[in-house]
Amino acid sequence: FSSRRRHTRLQGDWSSDVCSSDLILSIIRLLAPLKLTSDPSIQIGAALSLLNGEGLNNYVSNSDLSQGVRLFPLLGHAPSFSLLVFWLLKLGFSLEIGLKLVYTIVTLVAWLGWGLVFARIIYLINSLSFISSILAVILAVFLPLYFTFDWCGTDIFLFCGMPFIIYFYDLSSRSKDSEFRWKNYYLIGALVGLIYSLRYAAAFLLIGLFLVTLKKNKKIIKTAAIFLGFLTFFKIGRAHV
Repeated sequence: FSSRRRHTRLQGDWSSDVCSSDLILSIIRLLAPLKLTSDPSIQIGAALSLLNGEGLNNYVSNSDLSQGVRLFPLLGHAPSFSLLVFWLLKLGFSLEIGLKLVYTIVTLVAWLGWGLVFARIIYLINSLSFISSILAVILAVFLPLYFTFDWCGTDIFLFCGMPFIIYFYDLSSRSKDSEFRWKNYYLIGALVGLIYSLRYAAAFLLIGLFLVTLKKNKKIIKTAAIFLGFLTFFKIGRAHV
């Protein structure tokens, strides 16, 4: 009992250290200029187009400049980031303030998720030496400072979703309650679908989950639950206004 109480305290201390370090990082980034890469710039352009009543499109110039500039649908980029920017502007936020607010929330939620994963690992290990405990605290302080994705695009949404996928997948694989497992697999699929609507690269997560689940369980019903959850947000990911 005393050992489990010590590990519970370590989990809480680690989560607290992560949140403190993450909060400091977020404050530093809030005060710094926001610099975006080309992909989110294109998505923001589509959001401005939607705000002007021209749909989720972008102005693209032809190689023959005499043909002028034409509107083209937002292809090759997940639309939900553009929709998110559209609603931020619609609600009266400036572009920089709105994006910094979103990135701050996503960053804090991401490290909350990684904290859950680490706490789960401690729970499963059942015993940590004093040196391991010290190393855990050091990792908690420095990981957010060095391994948080930059606020320059949509990669941070993948970074935010991954720990929750890992956490819920582990809970599902260890549970003996079939209904609980089915609901969790559906939730995992829905989470992948939500990330996919923000970043198409999340499709690789779906493929990986299918392969791991089939190899481990050899039951199509679990992969079906993940796929059904994914379909919850798939239409958003494919929709173009």
